[in-house]
Amino acid sequence: MTPCASANADRNNQISCEAVATITVSNLPGVITKVTIDLLNLSHGFPGDVDMLLVGPGGQKFIIMSDVIGDANWVNNNITLDDAAPTNLPAAPGAVASGSYKPTDYTAGDTFPGPAPAGPYQSPAAIGGAALASVFNGTNPNDVWSLYGALWITEFGTQKISR
Repeated sequence: MTPCASANADRNNQISCEAVATITVSNLPGVITKVTIDLLNLSHGFPGDVDMLLVGPGGQKFIIMSDVIGDANWVNNNITLDDAAPTNLPAAPGAVASGSYKPTDYTAGDTFPGPAPAGPYQSPAAIGGAALASVFNGTNPNDVWSLYGALWITEFGTQKISR
């Protein structure tokens, strides 16, 4: 992801810092039948501050992770988000091992600052009923995919989302 260039006051007077990663897919035949997302080497002292939004080539907007884990440190965690995973990412603080989890969102009404597209967004369990399959399956995989990461902080300090 491209590191945050600036911070914005938004969402309940919290400070947000947004990063984006894009990939262009081309020449894949057919339509999407399964989507999984690998988030590699995640490190952050309060993962509950990190929200992520996946935008597909057709403009589909799906929150893949929001308000999870709380204050447990992530140190080089590798998380795979997969509809077929055995469990959601936890809401409660505590160590979360690298592994496979379902996309998870625990708080309704998430927003993402620019350059992310405006909502509405589809949300996974625990608050929504959408899944990677219901949002992306049957669509054309070719063109630009974007992953937006928003970091919400209520205190000043050194915060960054980077590749």
